[in-house]
Amino acid sequence: MKKLIILVFVLALFSVVTNAQPYNFDGLTVGSTGTFANGWVGTPTAGFAWIADNNGTTSSGTGPAVDHTLGTTTGIYMYTEASSPAAVGDSALLVSPNINLTTYTSPALSFWYHMCGTSMGNLYIDIFNGSTWIRDVDSLVGATQSAENDPWLEKTVDLTSFSGTIQIRFRAVCGSSWSSDMAIDDVDIFELPQYDLSITNPSFSPSMFSIPLDQTLGYDFSARINNVGYDTIHNPNLKISIGAWQDSTSASLLLAGNYINLTVGPFNPIATGSYTADYSCFGDEMDGNMTNNTATSTFIVSDSIYALTDSTATGSLGIGAGTTGILGNKIEVFADDTLTSVSFYLNSPIVGDTTFITIHTFDTVPGSIIASSDTLFVPSATGAWYTVSFDCPVVLDSGAYYFIGINEFFNNITIGTNNTNYTPESSWVIFGGNPWQPSEFYGFDVYYLINANFANYNVDAFAGTGTNDTICEYYSPMDLNLLLTGQDTGGIWTDNNATGALSGSIFDPAIAGIGTYSFTYTVYDSCGIADNETITVMVDACLLIDENDSRVQVYPNPSDGIINIDLEGLETELNRITIQNSIGQTVYTVDNTDRKQLSVDISHLPTGLYFITIQSSQESICKKLLLN
Repeated sequence: MKKLIILVFVLALFSVVTNAQPYNFDGLTVGSTGTFANGWVGTPTAGFAWIADNNGTTSSGTGPAVDHTLGTTTGIYMYTEASSPAAVGDSALLVSPNINLTTYTSPALSFWYHMCGTSMGNLYIDIFNGSTWIRDVDSLVGATQSAENDPWLEKTVDLTSFSGTIQIRFRAVCGSSWSSDMAIDDVDIFELPQYDLSITNPSFSPSMFSIPLDQTLGYDFSARINNVGYDTIHNPNLKISIGAWQDSTSASLLLAGNYINLTVGPFNPIATGSYTADYSCFGDEMDGNMTNNTATSTFIVSDSIYALTDSTATGSLGIGAGTTGILGNKIEVFADDTLTSVSFYLNSPIVGDTTFITIHTFDTVPGSIIASSDTLFVPSATGAWYTVSFDCPVVLDSGAYYFIGINEFFNNITIGTNNTNYTPESSWVIFGGNPWQPSEFYGFDVYYLINANFANYNVDAFAGTGTNDTICEYYSPMDLNLLLTGQDTGGIWTDNNATGALSGSIFDPAIAGIGTYSFTYTVYDSCGIADNETITVMVDACLLIDENDSRVQVYPNPSDGIINIDLEGLETELNRITIQNSIGQTVYTVDNTDRKQLSVDISHLPTGLYFITIQSSQESICKKLLLN
């Protein structure tokens, strides 16, 4: 069954420059088979056969929407219909009239093709040299487009090994099911340049239409570089330009008739906005045809909107009245982020209808629900964008896939669709007793107009400001809460080094032993979103160190910046005095002093905990100081 999910589907028209190639098939009668008015002959004439057609094939999700010559619904192209009684493996032949190559030095065949369908077959090009058919001179294997509205692609076939009068045969082999309609248009014989590079299949990754700046970890740009001349090209190069930014990559050589896929990047945008990537290719040799050496791609870096496709609804889909289910898109998250709302376009909703969004895990198919949005009560029958929020932000992890689905109840949801940048197995649907299936399973190679809205979320909880500390191994257990300022209570301490020396908030240095350890305090807000603070505690052997030694006095403590150090109780004459902050940085030093009383100004230092060490050749004494 080809059309289970069928609603309004508006075809988007491509503007294509009209050309005058010898065989564009315009003027043929739509639906005709067999011997055509332009001298081409197709066999068989029924079943899987070559048919003159316009305005899209009879099966959704396969075949072109318009022809290549005019780019309109009135232009004619040739296609093969793969619906029953056609069967997998059936062949359809389309043979040209005689073609005279005597006026060509380096002849080549060019034609435009469209092979969209999830079960696409193969297309082979055979040449009759005057005495026998040479099979498989070239071929196209499997689907080359992902949507009916995708642009036609050009194929060039080198004919320099042929001369005199020839014939061309397009041999189509049917794929595994009805979604195997393939088409050709604008067949031409031309003089092949000696050197000619062309760009096809320009793409960028990540490939979504719009992505938040926080999610952009770098764009890569790829294209297929084809050698459509008849001689080897050295150092074929792909260059990408975006404003003042440029980058390129190259291969060593590219043989005639071959191609190579090259990738350039990464490009790291630093601001939101619309970006245009200009692709160009060149080699060491002078290119004989510069018209096919460039391409462009456009993408948007947004403040918060994650959109797989643009906002234009070229069609709409729903499950159908009386059947519940979910339709939506798979998304990939590139950096940890919080989803606050989802926007979607309803093409022709029913007033009073209700729907809501669910967020699912995604492995090979959509999985369990991790969040549900508020409910939307449709206020109007006019097509419009709607946004629903979540009571609490949805935390999504980097490197993971998720599924965003819109829930349909008893009325047809009529969610807008678009196939710009479509990638197979990106949109999914479940309804009735059917399992999850990608939308193209039902013949629809489209994205649903569903956009994720990300935002920076301010956690309504505070884990405090932490202070690092150094303690002696023989000290009594300490409460780590004393190293936090301003924290919300009720949080949990985590021993990041698994010392076994932490119980609740109490850390026992004797159990941990000498070393440096980190501990994280985590407190959650009402939505379960965490705020964290990590502190470091260094456990020292403290040999011959006694903070409580009364022979050394440091005052006032706490201090506002001027401190007095009294060493009258020490018998040693020469002492080294150092002051360190809480992370071990030395902020003051005096060496070999014989003074017994010092006044030190540290008012210029940040507030916090400091350590004053008096060291002689015989011993060390450490004192703590709190600077206000």
